[in-house]
Amino acid sequence: MSIKNIILREEKKYLKYWPVVVIYAAVFIFSYFSVEYTGGHYMSHFMGWTLIFFGLLKLEDVDSFAQGFRKYDFLASKSGAYAKAYPALEVILGTLYLINILVMPITILVVVIYLSTVIGIYSKLHKGELINCLCLGTRFTLPLSIVAVIESGVMLTMALWMLSM
Repeated sequence: MSIKNIILREEKKYLKYWPVVVIYAAVFIFSYFSVEYTGGHYMSHFMGWTLIFFGLLKLEDVDSFAQGFRKYDFLASKSGAYAKAYPALEVILGTLYLINILVMPITILVVVIYLSTVIGIYSKLHKGELINCLCLGTRFTLPLSIVAVIESGVMLTMALWMLSM
């Protein structure tokens, strides 16, 4: 295989993640302006908008999301009700971050939620299972990959950092 073909294959692999990049760019912009106009801490706004954007995408088809999410999230694999409630829970938690209510308890909950996701994703990747990541709901088809671990890991790290503040 030529170098050109290898480069094109790698580019195609990472082009699948363009929606994630666009959403995080939007989250960055929304967070900046919401902090400017309403005050508060940037990290709370960033986490709030991230949870809202990702949660809203998952609400489009909750049943299909829950079915797929149960394949790799530790808590969702134990409870179908949790898997179905997860998108709405993300939107609610994100909203609470933005309006600055119950920040410490919701941050603890976010740590538990994302720790479960990181453990589940890592477990599936370690076993070599090829399944779809549903971080953007069912509209976009993304493979479960190290990108999902990083994304969940970043949210987990931000929540842990907020607990230490």
